[in-house]
Parts: sequence; C-alpha cells; structure tokens
Amino acid sequence: MRRIISVLLIFAALTVFNSSVISQSKMEDTMPTDELEAKIKKLEDKFRLKILYKGVPAPTGESYVIEEGSGMEDNARVSKVLSGIDVAFSRYPLELIKLAGISSIAVVKKLEGPERVAPEMADYGNHVLYFNCSIVAFDPIQNKIDYVLFWTYIAHHGFGHMIDYAIKGASSSDDAEWKKLNDSGVDYGSGAWGVKEHDAMCFVHPAKGFVNKYSMSSMQEDKAEIFTSLFMREIYLRVSEWAVSDKALERKLNYMKGLLSAKCEKLDQNFWNKTLNVAGLKKNSTWLTPVGWLPVLKSGVGGGQVERVEPGRERVVFGVMLTGKTVGTLDVCYSNDTAWFVGHVGDVLKKFESPAKGWEVENCKSVTAMSLWGVWAAPDGKKVWVCGGDSRKNGASIWYSEDGGKKWKVQFNSAETYPDRSLLSTDHMNKFFFFDEKNGFAVGGLSDNTGIILKTSDGKTWQTVYKDWTVGTDDELRSIWFADAQHGCAVGHYGAIVMTCDGGKTWSKVSSGTEQYLYTVRSLSKDVWFISAASGIVLRSTDGGKKWEQIDAGEPSEHLYALAVCGRKIWVGGENGAIYVSSDNGENWEKQQSNVAYPIHSIFMLNDKVGAAACASNTANLGAILFTYSGGE
Repeated sequence: MRRIISVLLIFAALTVFNSSVISQSKMEDTMPTDELEAKIKKLEDKFRLKILYKGVPAPTGESYVIEEGSGMEDNARVSKVLSGIDVAFSRYPLELIKLAGISSIAVVKKLEGPERVAPEMADYGNHVLYFNCSIVAFDPIQNKIDYVLFWTYIAHHGFGHMIDYAIKGASSSDDAEWKKLNDSGVDYGSGAWGVKEHDAMCFVHPAKGFVNKYSMSSMQEDKAEIFTSLFMREIYLRVSEWAVSDKALERKLNYMKGLLSAKCEKLDQNFWNKTLNVAGLKKNSTWLTPVGWLPVLKSGVGGGQVERVEPGRERVVFGVMLTGKTVGTLDVCYSNDTAWFVGHVGDVLKKFESPAKGWEVENCKSVTAMSLWGVWAAPDGKKVWVCGGDSRKNGASIWYSEDGGKKWKVQFNSAETYPDRSLLSTDHMNKFFFFDEKNGFAVGGLSDNTGIILKTSDGKTWQTVYKDWTVGTDDELRSIWFADAQHGCAVGHYGAIVMTCDGGKTWSKVSSGTEQYLYTVRSLSKDVWFISAASGIVLRSTDGGKKWEQIDAGEPSEHLYALAVCGRKIWVGGENGAIYVSSDNGENWEKQQSNVAYPIHSIFMLNDKVGAAACASNTANLGAILFTYSGGE
C-alpha cells in the first residue's frame, strides 16, 4: 500500500475523508503568492528537492484525480502543510532524503482516489510525494486545529513509504525479513483501504508487535508506522514503553534503526540518542496518542444545540438529529462495537460504526420518558433495555427494544404495579445488572420512600424480589451489581446497602456506617466491593460486605456518582467533570483529565484502556459523551 490515511484519534472514522475537507468559511488565513513562493524557495534550498503547488504532474499508475489550489486561501493551506513537512524533513539527514528518491513534493487541494479522498500518496513511478492540503485534523484537547502536528505525522508516514520502497523495491509489500520479526501466526489484513475501525490510527498497542490497528492492515503500513515512531518523540515515548515487554515490537524498532543506519551512515547511535531523547517529554504532549477522556458529543453550545466534536472532521451541529434539544447523558454501556447512552428528555443514543459514514451517533427517540437513568444492551446489539421516569404512564418504567432501538415497548411500570400511592411521578427506576439477555435485575425507588429490586428470568417480565424501607426517609436504590451468580449488592440513599448470597432470592440490610448517598457499586470478587458516594468518598469492603471503610478519593464537594472496575484498576467520577483512578485497591487516587466540567454520572470500561463516560448537568439538560483509549491517562 503506497498511501496513508490521515492520523486520527479514538473517535475519527477512516471512511469519511471526503467530509474532512475544510470549508472556505472555516479558513480565515490568507497568504499572498509571493510570500508562499518565498517559503517554497527556502524549503527547496534546505532539502534540495522541488516543491510544486502549480503544474503538478498527474500520479502514475493510480486512478487519482488531483486539483491544484488557487487563491490566497489555498496558499495559506499549502503553507501550513509545508510547515509540517519542514518539521518532519528537518529530522532527516540530507543523505536520507536523497536515498528516498523523492524528486518533488506536490501539494494539491484535491487528491481523490477510487475509494476515498486521501491526505497523502507516494508515487514511486514519478518519485513524487503528494499531499492534500484540504484535509484537516481537529484537536479536542486544545479545541483548535493543529495543522503543523498533523502534517508532521503525515509527512513522516509518507516518507516512510518512500524510503521503504527505495530500499526494498517491489518486495516492500512482502518483505521476508520483516515477516520474521512478528510472532508466529500473525497475519496482516486486507490493506489500508480495508480498514474500518474508527480508532485505527490511535497508538493504543492493540496486539503484540503493533503500535495501532492501522499498522496491522498490511506489512507496508506496519513499516511506515514503525518508521514514524522513530522520528516523532511524542509517539516514541509511548511506543518505547510498550517495547520493554513486547519483544516483537522491540525487534521491529531495532530492525528499522539498523536498516536505516546501514543505508545512511549519519544515522549512527549518536543520531538515535539525540532523536529519541524523551527526557522530560510529557505523555499528554500530543493528540497523536489519546489523552485523558475526550468529548465526542457536547451540549450547551451554539444556542442550545448539540455539537459533535470528532477529530478528523469539522464541527458538526447535531440539533436536527437530536430533535433540537440539549442532551445530558446519565448512563452508558457497550454491546460489541456499539456504545449506548441514555439521559434527559428520554434520549437513547447509540454510537456505532456505519460502513458509509464511519462512527455516528443515532437518537433512538421513541421512549416517552422524563429522564432515563439506566441502559443495558445484549451483545447482539438488538436487544436493549432502558429505564427511567415515564411521562406517558406516570411512575417509572422499563422499556425494551428487540430491533436495536427502532421500536420500544414497556415491560414494567411502577404506577401500574404499585398503584395505591401519591406523587407517582417521583418514582425512579435507576440501573440494571444482567447476567445474560434473559436473567437480570433492576433497582429503583418509589414515592412512598421504599427501595425496590426487580428480577427477570426471561428478559420480558419483571417480578419484585425486594420492596422495603432500607435506612431512612428516602430509600431509593441507585445501583446493583453481582460478583458472581450468588453474591449481589444494591446501594442507595442515606447509606443504604442490601446484599444477597442466594442469587437474589432473599436480601439483607447491611450497615454502611454512613448516611451519605451511595451511587454506584462494583466488585473485584465476592469479598472485595467498592461503592462511590457523596462528599468525595468511596466505601470499600474486603469481607463480603460485612464491614465497610471510608476512603477519601475526591474532594469533599464532589459527589462521586460513577464507578467502574477493570482488572485491578478502579475509576470514580463525579462533580465538575472529576475522574479519579486507583491502581492499588483504592489506597491512592490520581485525578485524570476529563476535558469537561459536567458531572460524570456513569463510566463503563471495556478493558483497562478503552472506556466511555456519560455526563449531565444537575440543573439543565446539558452534558457530554466521553471516550478514552488510554485508560484516561
């Protein structure tokens, strides 16, 4: 594969480059032609090659359509691309540039292939490296477009293809020596155009020997990504850490250094020591590796509309798709490649991978709810349960969809099940726990201050297995979890804890030692449990819930609504966008960068790196959807 798809974060789609073209209205910078040509002349003298933006030759052997820029706006874009190329090529000795066989760099405003728009293409026949200046990258951390960093990456990757072909020739796509560097049984994919994962270019170490999913698509892309890792210190910092325990990755890094050094004597050990010096470099110094928790949807911007914030694209307002309402999200779960969010005004959102448009957010708006507080989806992505206040039937309800959120029906309603009460509109159904698509539990609270636990054994009907006062005047239960088939725990207001040791047949009240609101419960085992609570505390039990100790995880002003456990790591989230993580069983907590100020209501971790968080304001329908591909680091 002789071309590179643009580098994107966790949430960008590799199939939508045609929508990544920056509009004239978004580009306010201009540059007179004489200034651009002066810059080009300087770079031509510096790197001893030709730079073209007019009179660009058509690519050879490829069905590519190119279009040259015209006007001062296009000049400004060309200039920004050249700034990134300048940073990248300045890392190479002139001998290496000569070895790559590049006669010209061509910057155009359209580079469209048979399958999609491309940001870069290496033309070995003409010895030309093409760049498409209309492709942009969005940096959600800095809330700005960082052109130079983006094009520095693109330039390194494209040059990596050129140097690979110069050294290996036609065998670069089937390099026997490179193949031996992989562990046994490793097979590459169908090539760069076959990559569909939204996060393919994120440096997340998806498998031994590979820095990202894109490098797994073909041997040529693997080599280009390893090359890039050696010349961008921001990336090498992370990759070198992985290589300590990943011998296949270590072999590839050393092989690439050795291969380049053998062909260019200036790439000696002193060069690598200087180039790869990462002392003092912070992990979050670049968006090329995922940083913290990244907002994919934010509301409360643009006059009450919902704004999609997705790297690799311009900002797109979602007011129409989301029925023109601002959205706060209160719960999140995963089913395979789909993340489900629920929240205020009955919104059910699913973030999924579309073959046509990449990652999308769809509003399954057919639940007549005041607010939805819980969601669970079966692995098939079709069967989905949500719960919350019911604006049609009154009380609180559980809704079910068997077609991925297109149609919904009520399976349970508190006003119908427990009718002889007042203020039915204050009922709550809050959260689920499912063992599978037939067996699960739900918790909530009724207007007469009783907590309830429901159970289903067929995924269709719900029976009450607990209905009682727990500890105080407001006995609403907020969360439920099972460590195994027998041992479960539900928690709620005023320090309420009830536990079961027989699979939910019977429940017993347990003293928590506090009157703080308890929001979310999770377990490491049937003996070790954690509960996130108000006032910045976490409760921990190491004896199966008999005794609970209080741990200060956050600030006293921060109610910690969310809690997630994966492996030995524990995350909690709460007020003001606070997210904390512990790697030592809750003894110590480190604050992470959430990039939002909304309260974190739910965190769901697929593994210790990949997860999502649901955020919503307490006073208005404002919020966000967050994702991380770095465990929040």
